[in-house]
Amino acid sequence: MATNVLISALLLLGGSQGFAATTGMHVVAASFLLPLNVVVYTALGGLKATFVSDWIHTVIIYGVLLATAFTVYCSSSLIGSPGKMYDLLVSAQEAFPSETGQSYLSFNDKSMFFLTWSVAVGGLSSVFGDPGYSQRAIASDASSVFTGYLMGSLCWWIIPFSLGSSAGLACRALLTNTASVTFPNALSSYEVDAGLPVIYGMAAVFGKSGAAAGLVTLFMSVTSATSAELIAFSSVTTYDVYRTYVNPGASGKQLVNAAHISVVGFGIFMAALATALNYIGVTVGWLLSFLGILLTPEVSAVTYTLFWPKMTKLSLIIGCPLATATGIASWIGATYHYADGVLSKDTLMTTEATFIGNFVSLASGAIYIAVFSLLKPDKDAFDLRNLNGELTLADDVDKEEKEAVLVSKDVQKLLKRHSWLSLSVNLFVVLGVYIIICVALYGTKRDLSKSSFTGLIIVMLIWLVVASAYIILFPLWQGRQSMARIAKHFISRGKSEELTKTEQSSDQATLDSESNVSIIEEHHTSKVANVVA
Repeated sequence: MATNVLISALLLLGGSQGFAATTGMHVVAASFLLPLNVVVYTALGGLKATFVSDWIHTVIIYGVLLATAFTVYCSSSLIGSPGKMYDLLVSAQEAFPSETGQSYLSFNDKSMFFLTWSVAVGGLSSVFGDPGYSQRAIASDASSVFTGYLMGSLCWWIIPFSLGSSAGLACRALLTNTASVTFPNALSSYEVDAGLPVIYGMAAVFGKSGAAAGLVTLFMSVTSATSAELIAFSSVTTYDVYRTYVNPGASGKQLVNAAHISVVGFGIFMAALATALNYIGVTVGWLLSFLGILLTPEVSAVTYTLFWPKMTKLSLIIGCPLATATGIASWIGATYHYADGVLSKDTLMTTEATFIGNFVSLASGAIYIAVFSLLKPDKDAFDLRNLNGELTLADDVDKEEKEAVLVSKDVQKLLKRHSWLSLSVNLFVVLGVYIIICVALYGTKRDLSKSSFTGLIIVMLIWLVVASAYIILFPLWQGRQSMARIAKHFISRGKSEELTKTEQSSDQATLDSESNVSIIEEHHTSKVANVVA
């Protein structure tokens, strides 16, 4: 629930600040209006509605990404090529030097890497602790979960990569151009922390339509992710709180009502929280750095729950909050050291301090839970596999759902193999991408050459095209049989309705003709009667 609250606050904070800065809308209005439509369709449609909306939103986002990246690097009169972008960044560095004093074309910047690692740890914790990810895994076929999340992550990775290296760099490169939103001034730290450079870059390249496209992208990403958070939060409150402690014998209808109340209540609460954070002066960058310090102990908690039966309830209850407290203490202590004894909202953003807080919180959680579990072990070890088929189901489940809670031995073997594959992939990403490549780039201490920069952009464009094709077309291919059945149903229904109408028309015509005949007969009879009279 803490994860849902913080991630939702982060989404609405970024969305409200982006809309306020771009359109002049008041942040309070943006905070409450952004989740409004999400609350409605999530409450009415549930998890299925989020699946459909996620795909539609993703198609729109990728469309904007493709248009932005290829316009910036292929057809824009302001930039138009990777080489021109390179030259403009060199000029921008001379006119508006970066705060760290490092070149925009160099990776020799320790603050950048500390921030990257802090955000990565925060992202790790939010994925581990967000029920939305597990819900989608449970709703999917066991054989497709690993492939789905692996391909999904590769398709997600290109979104910040392409946005940052096209619209983000365009904003920085065009600072000396009158097309820049902030011309003749540089970007303020608030604008950077609020995530506005991307929208500013699109506005500089496309004009007002670019700003509108940026806002559409922001809206789509915020609403899509918020719907997942609403579903996740409502499932926890409905099943883990309401049915477990309040009404254990709840019927399906009562559970649905509880879920609806939870969705609406949480929507109002997170809008109010985003408003409060806006008035305090918290930015997206600040919250991103702070997120992991609070949440990373759940990484160890979830991992031990799944793979280490010796973990005890007591160790979980004590270990996680203690790890968070340790991380916060380390974060504040490191800030005091690196900020020369000054503690404030701004100095707490010191990249070294947030890095230390995030990693202390992550590591201490694993240590505390393991130590407490070994010092005072439970009599009976907890094993998730013992729950196979013993889950308490509501009265509205069908036969298919009852069968789905039973995990066969073949599926268990498959999931075990996928667990090892997941571990291998993650080790490769952590060691290869986040450590080896980062350290190598940092140690180079030189700017990228123009040819290296061009090569990087070409890789980005190819990756974006492949990811777009996969994420847009593959779900349609996977769902082709279902869509065909639905189409046939509607066509056959339409034909049956037409046939019914034709039959009704025919019957009506018969009735009309019979009616006409009877009228003629009556008229003829009365005429004969008159003659006889």
